[in-house]
Amino acid sequence: MKKLLFNFIFLALSFATIESNQTLTQRAQAVITRVKHLFITAPVQAPQLATIRVGYVAIKDTIVDYTNYYPSIKKFADNPSIDCILLDINSGGGSASVAQIIAELINKIKEIKPVIVFISGTACSAAYWITAAASHSIATSLAEVGSIGVAWQAVQDQNFLKTYIVSGKYKVPYTNTGELIDDEIKAHIQKEIDRDAEEFFSFVATARAIPFNTVKDFQAKVFSGRTAAELGLIDEVGALDAVIKKITKDIEDKNGSSYHTIELINSDNVVISTFDTIR
Repeated sequence: MKKLLFNFIFLALSFATIESNQTLTQRAQAVITRVKHLFITAPVQAPQLATIRVGYVAIKDTIVDYTNYYPSIKKFADNPSIDCILLDINSGGGSASVAQIIAELINKIKEIKPVIVFISGTACSAAYWITAAASHSIATSLAEVGSIGVAWQAVQDQNFLKTYIVSGKYKVPYTNTGELIDDEIKAHIQKEIDRDAEEFFSFVATARAIPFNTVKDFQAKVFSGRTAAELGLIDEVGALDAVIKKITKDIEDKNGSSYHTIELINSDNVVISTFDTIR
């Protein structure tokens, strides 16, 4: 092998262009360098694409109307140029039925593209129902998470006293003591909200892989983001950097490509924020 290489180099030297300022040794070194390059394979690199496009939806008020969120989420789901959907949640809850509609939509979408929830402040009650459906959920350590249950409220017009029928003793911790509803009606309402609450418990138990009775035994408690992660109610504790890192990993793993920028897109297809990717 050495003899063959020597003969190859000698032959190459004989045909090499003679430079007036080069010695034979310098010419030999140049030829050897060229020969080495013939046997070196350049590493294969994944193509680097410009941006990850993320559909951004803010849920930062009382959840009362599914049309405030459903059309935007569906629009992002149907848009092939949107790689991922980010739900930025800071809501104390609202309508359980509206949350159920949105959660069922998210369940379908996450089979196609990631749906990531970032809890920037609060995700309780109906807002947590939506959170539980996500592909991945991240909350700040001091966020408020949970209140898994259902409540019914009656208001007496004369003095505005409130009575709550709840699915857990922690669900509504502050109530007036005045009784406004007779026992027969209370029993009927309690039966109905218990059935509604069981749907909520069942959804969370399935989505988060937590035993049904464990979810029920939370008694609608509210937890910090840190505790919620320990209990399995969310996936991790972190701030915006954690969200960017998760989006980067999911899309790069899915597409086998590297990216350098993330764009947040609103429902009008306008870029509202741009971030560098984080690995």
